[in-house]
Amino acid sequence: MSDGRRHTLAKWLKLAGLALIGVLSVSIPLTAAIMLSATGSSDLLTLGELKPAHRHVTPADAVARARCDPKRGYYALTFEDGPFAGTTPKLVAALEQADAVAVFFDVGEKAAADPQLVELQRSVGQVANHTYSHPLMTRVSSERRLQELEAGAKALDYPNAFVRTPFGEAGPLVLADIRKTGLAPVYWTVDVRDTELGVKEIAAQAERVGPGGIVRLHEGVANTVAAVPLIVARLKKQGMCPGFLAVSRQSVVSPQGVAFHVVAVKP
Repeated sequence: MSDGRRHTLAKWLKLAGLALIGVLSVSIPLTAAIMLSATGSSDLLTLGELKPAHRHVTPADAVARARCDPKRGYYALTFEDGPFAGTTPKLVAALEQADAVAVFFDVGEKAAADPQLVELQRSVGQVANHTYSHPLMTRVSSERRLQELEAGAKALDYPNAFVRTPFGEAGPLVLADIRKTGLAPVYWTVDVRDTELGVKEIAAQAERVGPGGIVRLHEGVANTVAAVPLIVARLKKQGMCPGFLAVSRQSVVSPQGVAFHVVAVKP
């Protein structure tokens, strides 16, 4: 073999090795999941292929029912901390009554405890990751953060694309760990403070959302459920319709000053 051919072969072998390292660095976090105990200790479990274990309900009927003319665009109603046996069915019913779709950021351990509630959520929207046990992500180790993200994703049954950290906590280290999982971080453009306010006040706060914007709400709050029809009706008068989330090149800045790349789009 000539020196030129040896040099070319060595170059390609080096590139192939670097490519393999790159693939492994991306796929390893996505092919492992953690089951967390009450004490916070963990054991690593290997998942295998990232394909849903079950056939899931889809929001196709809810999307088909939606009767809204988006003269200005779409916004996303996002609900954190569920599912809850006491309020999730009522929230889904309120969304159906309003001909609206939504996005549910579920806590993994709650989803694992009652997967039928997650299927109910899927009938009217997207389901996304809100970690497994809802810790303060800036106050735990990198290992624990990855455990929370991976176990939360597994509890929802892969695949799921989006994650919102509890309380919207973020920072360079948290965002770096989220990137390792391949999940897209999602924050919000309007926080309605629904855990503090009454129905009319919640709806008034939600009216501040603009086209492509994201409204932060919570499951498990009776006033939030009651406010849904009012929010949807008022924003419809403004020419905006409820939509889903999608990754975008557009940089969005949350009220906390965190930049992210997800916007509301047509469902």
